[in-house]
Amino acid sequence: MKRVWLVAILVLTLAAETCAQDDERVVLPDTVMKQVVSRMIRWYFKPSRKLTTIYFSDKNLKKAWLPEIRGVRFIVLDSNETQGDRRGYVIDDLTRTKRGYLTGLGYGDIGCGGKGEGRSWTFRVSSDRVIGLRPDGGGFDWICSSDSLGQ
Repeated sequence: MKRVWLVAILVLTLAAETCAQDDERVVLPDTVMKQVVSRMIRWYFKPSRKLTTIYFSDKNLKKAWLPEIRGVRFIVLDSNETQGDRRGYVIDDLTRTKRGYLTGLGYGDIGCGGKGEGRSWTFRVSSDRVIGLRPDGGGFDWICSSDSLGQ
């Protein structure tokens, strides 16, 4: 009988730790995130002769992570500037998977009250190097609420 209780307590403790980890925000070093964001964006945007302006939400993004691409100007809007009907790109929350990490890049309304959808990307990290970054065939979507962009 003591073993049953011991096993039950052990299982409940492990389950509680797992649930607590699910609520924690996944954060990777800036050097890793710069590689991830830069490579995802370069996959979508190619150099252009004509200047194109692309808007991003500052959610899950630092301006320093954006690549330089000839003919493409990236503007990162902070939470106060994303009010209204602004359309642009959003980086999805980073999540841990069994084999690495999952994030996404999507397009839609970045102002609150909007919605959008995007493509999910998977990757692994080894010694601050991103390995195997590729679209995973899945996607994500969002409906912006007043707290989803840090307001």
